[in-house]
Amino acid sequence: MSIPNFHQLEIFRTVARLRSFSRASKELLITQPSVSLQVRDLEQYYGAPLFHRKGKSIKLTDIGNIVFQYTEQMFQTTEEMQKSVDALLSTVNGSLVLGSSSTPGEYLAPRILGTYQSFHPNVGVTLHIGNSSTVCEQILAGEIDIGLVGEEISIPSITCTEFYNDELLVFANPNHPYTQHVVTPTLLSSEPFIMREEGSATRKIAESRMKELGVSLQITMVLGSNEAVKQAVSAGLGLGILSRLALEVDIAARVVEPLEVPDLECRRNFYVLHHGNRYLNRPQQAFLDLVTKSTF
Repeated sequence: MSIPNFHQLEIFRTVARLRSFSRASKELLITQPSVSLQVRDLEQYYGAPLFHRKGKSIKLTDIGNIVFQYTEQMFQTTEEMQKSVDALLSTVNGSLVLGSSSTPGEYLAPRILGTYQSFHPNVGVTLHIGNSSTVCEQILAGEIDIGLVGEEISIPSITCTEFYNDELLVFANPNHPYTQHVVTPTLLSSEPFIMREEGSATRKIAESRMKELGVSLQITMVLGSNEAVKQAVSAGLGLGILSRLALEVDIAARVVEPLEVPDLECRRNFYVLHHGNRYLNRPQQAFLDLVTKSTF
């Protein structure tokens, strides 16, 4: 006979506790012959009777008492183990490494992380800011767990899920003459533009939309961050194109002014990325669930 299993020991334990085969069968919802068979198999395994039987009365033998004591300890240990596992599963612990392109990283990630850490204060979070191309490279290399970018990614091993709708605005120094009237796309062709670097989703989408409108941007300066672009535009060095998210505070403060370009309408989505072939642990899954199921 093989080593006794949990099912057999649970039957034996119930019979010993209730001192009755019939009551044990009712509690366990199995037939009395099945109860008797499992106890008999245990007695064969240990090579000795586990119960004294006298009529309808039963009591544990000395060997039965030993088996019962160890069985109780085993079940108690199992219950404690389950409680420990449940406690760990109910609390998200560990670390989370994020990568983000500039716009979602600077203007959305703080909101998201504020909510995330209010629910999961025991998770340590690291956020790396780069451009969309860099974020994809980091995911593929396993350097970050989850990424946030401003363009849809078509790489087979990367899972890409939309989570936020954004709008790109053309903006200028408040004293620029174009802030005083409606601007056609053609007028933009003659203006110097200050843009983000190659690899930036903002630049890629802006150039693509302008190309659709037949506008060739005159890029006179390339800067590596949204803040640098805003500062240069505010200083009157040219026009810029950035996310409404990146411009909200500056527009409210009259540091820069959005231009009214009716034909432009340049919208894009933000996406959350993770490696589709890698297991998501609890901190990662909790962050992904928050981003995809919440409104920011």
